[in-house]
Amino acid sequence: MDSLKKEVRKLLKNNYSFATIRQRMRKRGYSDRIINKAIEQAIEKSPLIPILTYVVIIAIIIVSIIIVIQEMPNHNLVITKDGVSTINIEGYSNMKAYRMVFQQYTGPEGSFAFDVRGFAFGKPFHWYNFSLTRELTPNNGISEIYMFETFENRKPYVYIFLDSDWKRDVKGTTLIIYGKNHSIKQPFDFSENRIVADGIYLNKIQDRTERFDTPVITEKIFVGNVTGLEKEDLKQGILFMLV
Repeated sequence: MDSLKKEVRKLLKNNYSFATIRQRMRKRGYSDRIINKAIEQAIEKSPLIPILTYVVIIAIIIVSIIIVIQEMPNHNLVITKDGVSTINIEGYSNMKAYRMVFQQYTGPEGSFAFDVRGFAFGKPFHWYNFSLTRELTPNNGISEIYMFETFENRKPYVYIFLDSDWKRDVKGTTLIIYGKNHSIKQPFDFSENRIVADGIYLNKIQDRTERFDTPVITEKIFVGNVTGLEKEDLKQGILFMLV
């Protein structure tokens, strides 16, 4: 901080504007909080700077605080607006989990990439009335699903979301199949205490870090009405898998 303060003081003496100083410091990776503090300390040691400058500095700090507050991430898991519930994986995980081409996770546990694929009666799921989306709209006539993986206390967890259309229209029992040798077959829980937004249900399971230890992941997380899974006959049901 002392070296930064000296640099700011030197720039002020050379008649650099505060906007220019802030821009230079931001490019070097300093946060607004640190920049503002350095400018404040530099001014304290520079009696030649007029009082008007203090007023400008205070105004800049106030504006910066307002901007920071406005840009603070929303940490809610689900954000609902105009009947659409968006799964907020970035805000909820403090940007450790995020969605690009694939869902990714970067944290102290390592860096991982995940993909979700879906089939309905042996065909791509979009041939039927299914949608894999992080923006779920209940009661729109489309059965919607979303899955993402994150770490909590260094343990991997999978969040699985289904909407009310899925609950109403998908016949039979929707299972979550996971674990070593896919030995755990757990019915998806559509009870009221699983509702996280209007018409949106969440089930959460603990994954196994061991399944990440192989170059090719063969252990997957399956969700659906998959009566033909053991026979590798996906034509008999509906299947979404996280790999």
